[in-house]
Amino acid sequence: MKGPATYGAAGLPAGAGMRHNEGVPTPSRPLRDLTRRLVPAAAASLLASVLLAGCVKKDPPAPEPAPSTPPAPPSPPTAAPAPSASAHVAKRVDASAPRLAAADKAKLLAELQAGRSLAKAEKWPEARAALGRALALDPGNAAVLSELSWVDIGASDWTAAIDHATLAVKNAGDARLRAQALYNLGRGYEGKGELMEAVVRYRASLAKRPNAAVQKRLDALLAQVKRDMVPKPAPRPQPVFCARRFAEDLALFQCLERVTDEAFNVGPLVASSEPVAGLVPPFRVVRFGNEGPGLGVFMLVRKTSGEALEPVAELARTWNPGAFGINEEYTYLSSKEAVFGKRRVVEVHGRREHGDADYAGLMLTTETTESVTVCAYEGDEPMSCVGPLALSTTEALAYPHDPKDLGPEDVALLAGLRKERPPSTVTARADLAVTAEGVTVTLASGPKELLTSLGAHPFR
Repeated sequence: MKGPATYGAAGLPAGAGMRHNEGVPTPSRPLRDLTRRLVPAAAASLLASVLLAGCVKKDPPAPEPAPSTPPAPPSPPTAAPAPSASAHVAKRVDASAPRLAAADKAKLLAELQAGRSLAKAEKWPEARAALGRALALDPGNAAVLSELSWVDIGASDWTAAIDHATLAVKNAGDARLRAQALYNLGRGYEGKGELMEAVVRYRASLAKRPNAAVQKRLDALLAQVKRDMVPKPAPRPQPVFCARRFAEDLALFQCLERVTDEAFNVGPLVASSEPVAGLVPPFRVVRFGNEGPGLGVFMLVRKTSGEALEPVAELARTWNPGAFGINEEYTYLSSKEAVFGKRRVVEVHGRREHGDADYAGLMLTTETTESVTVCAYEGDEPMSCVGPLALSTTEALAYPHDPKDLGPEDVALLAGLRKERPPSTVTARADLAVTAEGVTVTLASGPKELLTSLGAHPFR
């Protein structure tokens, strides 16, 4: 892991101030209680002024966050820990308040630099101790707190990282230092597994200061969240839900509505016949799944000569989580039948469209796949099916909004996105060969990486 970027030699940011009320600096409640008990009011005021002395005058340039994930922590710390993040933090907001004495300032800078050097060497306990000594000289110093939170991240102490980064954000008088602390805060939440909390902090950090490393981590985290939201594809051949014969539609639908699967949202399942035209008899398409957001499964159903209904194959699944800009649809396209002696082979073609909008809809990525499910059967004997097999896939990146309809900030973001990832479209197509024994899919054009079904697929 790369250590946190160093600040300028000037030292620490101004604004590591104390609590205030309507612009008037005041000591903390514990300090007021102490002075009331031990000294007269006048002496308490003087004591508070001395203890709440200010920090170093000049703000530092913002550090660059380390984009890589910190390594696993070393053995348990043996050095003294930093002061508790819950301890009282004094703030100086009055520029005329006394500054740190020169000797204390020099000690603070020395300990801060030592802490940074130890952090770069991944000596987390020693770095924490050095920064703890710096914080003791100036409680509430945002730069020291931010460095402490980075050390906590390196040591995988996510709770301490969140505590120290939160205080650093509150105390930072400089927007760039606040952006650094927000990034560290996001890393703390990400380490705890609270991914959406991390997303919020990364976005807040970017709002304070655009940064390629932070943007890259945000994009990767959003992609992970979306992957976690989408069910893992089932291995082929996929099991057919309610794979038996039913005397009537109602019995089949009742069976489908009782299906339990971790991919479905908690809530009622609904089964219904899809209105499709031109489907080869004696087949139908049935959809079942969640109403509204959730999973939908499209199934091919056959009616036997005895009027029994038999689910025979899964045509497609659509997943609509109701968030993250994801939308999926499936459309039946066509079907046809070929005869090989006593065996009949039916092809059912459909199209699945996946849309993913990012950056509040400024960027839209789409994937359109045309697929086929092929089934072979003789009379009322059980059917053998393969698919769905991808015959063509088109991936596209577009920016659907006209810049003239956007505000200045969105226009600037759109320009940056288009420069980094220009609009694009790529397509791959395959040829299909069907025999009585199976199906073969061969590449016709485009990159083969887009097609997942190339090769021979014998009927089971």
